[in-house]
Amino acid sequence: MWQLKSTIVDKFGYDQSGTNRYRFNAQGYRSDIDFDFDSPCLVTIGPSISFGIGIPIEKTFSFQLAQSLRLANYNFSVGCYRHTSMDYVGLLTQLATKPNIKAMVINWNNLSRVRTDNSVQDDHNVEACISRLANLLNFADKTVCVPCLHILFDPDRINLPRDLQRRLLIYNQGVVDHSPSCGDQPAFGVKTNAFIYKALLSKTREFYHSSR
Repeated sequence: MWQLKSTIVDKFGYDQSGTNRYRFNAQGYRSDIDFDFDSPCLVTIGPSISFGIGIPIEKTFSFQLAQSLRLANYNFSVGCYRHTSMDYVGLLTQLATKPNIKAMVINWNNLSRVRTDNSVQDDHNVEACISRLANLLNFADKTVCVPCLHILFDPDRINLPRDLQRRLLIYNQGVVDHSPSCGDQPAFGVKTNAFIYKALLSKTREFYHSSR
């Protein structure tokens, strides 16, 4: 993504359909604006789900939520590159010092993914996955000083303890639809993004509009 900074492409990752526009800003993220933190903003962190691979940027849940809250949309999601949720730790630490962030959405990546040397593998270790999520949620809660919403789409169908499930606004083992632009790859479609947006909006209204 960094190599594509300040460019526009119509094919990216496993969307080779040529039907979607991907503009990368000066920071290398998919966005029509640069992230300067001069305006009140919504920050989103996550994998290809929140990146919006296979769909127009206007249909991503983060774009729709930012529009509804009248905030700039700063989407730091990583699309189509194999990474782990631990890779978000450094980003969260950096963002904790930035001004004008009004709310944050963290779309945690597949909990099975672990980094070994320069590669990422899936270990499918249930106990380790549960421990990773607990540690990540605790870190985020201590680091982020604004309202933070956590979501997780779990392909491993882990039976999370109730206390962890309650800390996730969305814990879902399925999707509504897939993007036809990505062929056989399980990329979320427009309907799934609309579902996520509505769930996030109902929650953000509780803490955001009441404080304006």
